[in-house]
Amino acid sequence: MDDLKDFVEKIQEEGKDYTLDQWKEANERFQKLLDKINSYEDLTKEELEEMAKLQGQYAATVFKNSGKSIMEQMQKAGVALDSLEEGFEKGMIESQELE
Repeated sequence: MDDLKDFVEKIQEEGKDYTLDQWKEANERFQKLLDKINSYEDLTKEELEEMAKLQGQYAATVFKNSGKSIMEQMQKAGVALDSLEEGFEKGMIESQELE
């Protein structure tokens, strides 16, 4: 449980500057930590509550901080999105002309 807590605290401190690839790695690490904890059959109610709390904190941190990475990826894909929009509009005009 301490490893999970330490990891979540690290993500809360450093996550604001993560790229999408770093988020992918962080999510994989987080899942491995959860899997390890879930493999224990003798978790107390308090430990289960702590794990749920840490999962919530992690999810909130990801949601709060991954927006920057998502926006950067959208900007990189912007040219493709512009081309898609342009092609869609052209197709709509052509289909109306055929009617």
